[in-house]
Amino acid sequence: MFSNNSPDSDSEALMQSLRAELEEERKNSQRAQEQVEAFQKRVQSLENEKTLMEAHLAAANETQAQEAQKYKAEKDGLNQEMARLDNLVKELQNRLHEEEETGRHMRSKYEADISNYDLRLQTLEEERELNVAQLTEAHEAALSRLQKEHADEIHRIQELLIQAQSQHTDSHHDVSKDVLWNKVSKEHYNEETVTESAVRDNYSFDVSAGGFQDVLMERYLASEGPQESSFIEESVEEHSLMENSETSRFELDSEVIFHASDIPNNVTSDGDKSKPGLSVVHSIEVHQADEMSFTDSQWQNSTSVVDELNECSGAMDLAKELLIQQCRDLSEQLEERERQLEVLQEEVRHSAEEVEEARERWSKASEELEEAKWELEVEREKRIQCEEVISQKTHEEDNFKNILSHLQIQKQLPDNERLMPDNTDSNKTSIFLSIEELLKELKEENAQLVQKLKCQEQLAKDVHEQKAEHDSVNGELSSLQAQRDDYLLQLEQQREKNQATSVLLGQRTLQVDEANRELEQLKAEVEEKVGRLQNFEKEKTELESKLTCLKENLTNMEEEKATLEKRLQALEDQAKSMEKVLESELKNFE
Repeated sequence: MFSNNSPDSDSEALMQSLRAELEEERKNSQRAQEQVEAFQKRVQSLENEKTLMEAHLAAANETQAQEAQKYKAEKDGLNQEMARLDNLVKELQNRLHEEEETGRHMRSKYEADISNYDLRLQTLEEERELNVAQLTEAHEAALSRLQKEHADEIHRIQELLIQAQSQHTDSHHDVSKDVLWNKVSKEHYNEETVTESAVRDNYSFDVSAGGFQDVLMERYLASEGPQESSFIEESVEEHSLMENSETSRFELDSEVIFHASDIPNNVTSDGDKSKPGLSVVHSIEVHQADEMSFTDSQWQNSTSVVDELNECSGAMDLAKELLIQQCRDLSEQLEERERQLEVLQEEVRHSAEEVEEARERWSKASEELEEAKWELEVEREKRIQCEEVISQKTHEEDNFKNILSHLQIQKQLPDNERLMPDNTDSNKTSIFLSIEELLKELKEENAQLVQKLKCQEQLAKDVHEQKAEHDSVNGELSSLQAQRDDYLLQLEQQREKNQATSVLLGQRTLQVDEANRELEQLKAEVEEKVGRLQNFEKEKTELESKLTCLKENLTNMEEEKATLEKRLQALEDQAKSMEKVLESELKNFE
C-alpha cells in the first residue's frame, strides 16, 4: 500500500505542481495579454493622435496655401497699382517734355526779341546822338550868328551916335540928341525884336515843329534838360531886361515929349514977364514958332514910336506867354513821363519780387524732394533688409516643405507659389527703380525750372536796365511799354505754368506719399506674414518632434509587443509540452 501510495502521492504532488505552474503560466499569459491589449490601446491612441496631428498639419498647410493665394492676389493688385503709377509717371514725363519744348521755344523767342530790341535801341541811340549833334551844331551856329549880328549892330549904333553928335548944332543939341536917341533906340529896338523873333522862331522851330522834329526836340530836351532849362531862364531874363529897357526908353520918350510940350508954355510965360522988350519978344516968338513946328513933328514921331513900342511889347508879352506855356507843357509832359517810369519801375520791382517768391517756393520744393529722396533711401534699405529676411524665411519654408514631402504628409506646393518670392522681389525692385527714376526726373525738372526762373530774372533785370538807360528816348517809350506788357503777359503765363508745375509736383509728392504708405502697409503685412510663418514653423517643429516621439514610442511598443508575443508563444509551447508530459505520465500511470 505504502509502495502503491507513494507514487500516487508523488504523481499528485507533481500534478499539483504542474497545475500550479500551469496556472501561474496562464496568469502570466493573461497578464501579458492584458499588457498587449493595453499596448494596443496605447498604439491606437497614438495612431488617433497621429491622425489628428496630420489633420492639423493639413489644415495648417491649407491655411498657408490660402495665405499664399491671398498674398499673390495682393501682389497682383500692387502690380496693377504700380502699372497705373508708371502710366501716370509716363504721362507726367510727356507733359514735362512738352513744357520743356514750349520753354525752349519761348526762350528762343525771348532771345530773338531781345536781339531785335537791342538792335532797335542801338539804332535809336545812334539816331539820337546824330540828332543831338545836329541840333547842337545848329544851335551853336544860330548863337554865333546872333552874337555876330548883335556885335555888328552895336558897332553900327555907336557909329550912328558919333555921326549924330557931330552933325547936330549946339542950339538944337538937346532936342536933336533926344530925337536921335529915340530914333537910334527905335532902330535898336527893331533890331532886337528882329533878332528875338529870329531866336524865337529858331526856338519855336526847335520846340514846336511838327512830325519828326517834335520827336527830335523832345529827345533833345529829355537828354539836355538842365542846359535847356538854363537857356530858357536866360531867355526869360533877357526878356525881362528888354522890358526894363523898353520901359526906360518909354520914360525917356515921354520926358522928351513932355519937355517939348512944356516949351511953348515956358516961352509964353517968359513973354508975359518980359513985355517991355519988343525985340526980345519978337525973337522969342520967331524961336517959338520954329520950336512949335519941331515939337509937332517930334510929337508925331514919338506917338508913332510909342505905338510901335506898345505893339512890340504886346507881341513880346504874347511870345513870353507862349514860351511860358510851352515850358509848362514840357514840364507837365516830363512829370507825366516820370510818373509812368515810376509805375513801370514799380511793376518791374513787383515782378522781381514775384520771381523771388517763385524761387523761394522752388527752393522749398527742392528741399522737400531731397527729404523725400532721403526717406526713400531709408525705405529702400529697410526694404532690402525685409527682402533678405523674407528670402531666409522662404528658404526655411522650402526646407520644411521638403521635410514634409519626405514624411509624405503633404504634396509639394505648385511651382508658381515657389516662384512667387522671385516675382515679388523683381516687382519691388522695378517699383523702387521707377520711383528713383521719378525722383531723378523731378530733380532735373526742378533744376531746369530754377534755370528758367534765373533766365527770366536776368531778362527782367536787362529790361529794367534798358529802361533805366533809355528813359530819355521818349519816342521809344511806347515800344518799351508794349514790350513791358508782353513781358508781363509772358511772366503771367510763366507764373501760371509754374503754378501748374507746382500743382503737378504736389500731386506727385502726394503720389509718392501714397506709395510710401502702401510700402509701409506692405511692410507691415510682410512682417505679419513673417510672424505667421514663424508661428507655423514653431508649430511644425513641435508637431515634428511629437511625431518623432510617437514614432519612437510606436517602435518601442512594437518591439515590446513582439517580445511579449515571443514569450507567450514560448509559454504556450511550454504549456503544451507540459500537458503532453502529463498526459504521457498519466498514460504510464494508468
